[in-house]
Amino acid sequence: MLSDTWIRAGFVKKENIILVSTLIYLKLWVDYAGNPVGVAIDFEYADDIHYEFEYSDWHNYLQKQFGLTNQAEFRKSLCDYFENHDWLEFENSLKTFGIKYDKIVFW
Repeated sequence: MLSDTWIRAGFVKKENIILVSTLIYLKLWVDYAGNPVGVAIDFEYADDIHYEFEYSDWHNYLQKQFGLTNQAEFRKSLCDYFENHDWLEFENSLKTFGIKYDKIVFW
């Protein structure tokens, strides 16, 4: 998993953003200087499914899925999206756009 690599490098989770209730979280990973290196999306309602992305791949997804070029606007777009789409639809959109990710499921 990407997070294993980030942990070994000494990177940390900077933010834990709630997207939908306490069921879906976004976690931002940063390096020593506070620069974003990765993102994790956790679906707690789906038996704990986690998707991890290099930051550039995540940024690419936001551009393709939502047309966002301003990172500050991503939270509302994701909240609205996840109100109407589940983890499987999310994964299908990643595949449609050719976004690289790691996935771990704790079933």
